Amino acid sequence: MEITQSPPAAATKVESPRLLKIGTFHLGSALSDILISGIWNRILIADMGLSAALVALLSALRYLIAPLTVWSGHRSDTKTFLGKRRLPYIYLGRLLTWLSLPLLPLSIMQFAKPDGAAIGWALSPFIFLLYGIGTLISGSPFLALVRESVPETRQSLAVIVVQTFLLAGFALAPILYSLLMPDYTLEAFWRVVWVGMGGAGFLWFVSVWGEERTRRASASPATDERPFPLGALMRQAWGQQNTRLFFGVLALGSIALFAQDAVLEPFGAELFGLSIGETTRFNSYYGTGLLLAMVVGGLTTRRWLPQQYTRITLIGLVAVAASLLALIGTAMVGEARWLIPVLFLFGVASGIYTFGGISLMMAMTDEHYAGAYLGIWSMAQFVFRGVGIALGGFLLTVGKSWWAMPRLGYTMVFALEAGAALAAALLLWRVSRIGYLFTPSERPSRGTMMVE
Repeated sequence: MEITQSPPAAATKVESPRLLKIGTFHLGSALSDILISGIWNRILIADMGLSAALVALLSALRYLIAPLTVWSGHRSDTKTFLGKRRLPYIYLGRLLTWLSLPLLPLSIMQFAKPDGAAIGWALSPFIFLLYGIGTLISGSPFLALVRESVPETRQSLAVIVVQTFLLAGFALAPILYSLLMPDYTLEAFWRVVWVGMGGAGFLWFVSVWGEERTRRASASPATDERPFPLGALMRQAWGQQNTRLFFGVLALGSIALFAQDAVLEPFGAELFGLSIGETTRFNSYYGTGLLLAMVVGGLTTRRWLPQQYTRITLIGLVAVAASLLALIGTAMVGEARWLIPVLFLFGVASGIYTFGGISLMMAMTDEHYAGAYLGIWSMAQFVFRGVGIALGGFLLTVGKSWWAMPRLGYTMVFALEAGAALAAALLLWRVSRIGYLFTPSERPSRGTMMVE
């Protein structure tokens, strides 16, 4: 059913408990993401001795199909199902994600068999694609739902609050998982997966249930224009220099934050001899710092306009680069006692960049096509998160296999991230010189678009 664009769902104020309820959605996201991005990777690389490059490439697969998030965001802007725009895509996507989780230990079982490696390698891409399709279909509709749940002046704060739940999940879930699986056994991994599935499924369903009002086309604002086709909207958006530059900021920022995603736990295992329970807590140290920065930043800057966050975001990017250089120093000297404070500082720096970047995303989002624009920004982050993960695995493999120097491989990964953070800071400075907010002449207009 085609609809015309309706005003933001939350043109009226909502109580804080409602936003907190929606935010618990991302506690479920953390429960699932740590299973597939942290624990599963660690088991394959450090415990089973598989190639870091191949495992990182598998992890990157789900991000390389990121254009799906633009499609789902635009579709949730322009079409309804049973009177809803956002919820059908959120629930469908998370169902696919949930169904992929029990396949993780099944793949481990195949890799453990003498003749099962082929089946394991065939099953693993399917797992990541199923997981990735699910998260991408639901991602931008969920962000749009959050954005529409509050008045315009509070939209940045709303997204920061919801993202804070994700960070809290990344800090707390590893503690739970490390208690359930202090050392790797297949039985313990199954137990962790069942707990993660139960918690994530419950939170995904309950958190957004009843949070979108039923809509009809007749309830739309007074306009006779049909919604713009996705291709035309993309051409219009990409034609703006500030859009292209900001896309680059998010892309480089994603490489800076996530290139170590598939190799951080093996880093602790191979260079410092840490157990799986100890390396699983890496996410807690990082997540605690990230959460602290997000909470403090959100509280102290909540009255700022979105475009005022440029300086904070620049500081965050420079701090990310500095903390990664400190991680290189830790790898070089081999001092395990430095790991916790350095990972905590990396988390703080990432949090400063994240809450500033989220606010700039809101400034760069057209309210009439929030789902599509948030999809574009999500695509930048997802695709280049995947690129970063793949590059991280490749660099580690080069160091380990070509030069037989794992320490050098990990150092190259962290150096790549530091360079990406500084490059993102330079691009952001250029964006700030052009400006963030759309003007009426810059907004998509049917006269400037060719209908597909």
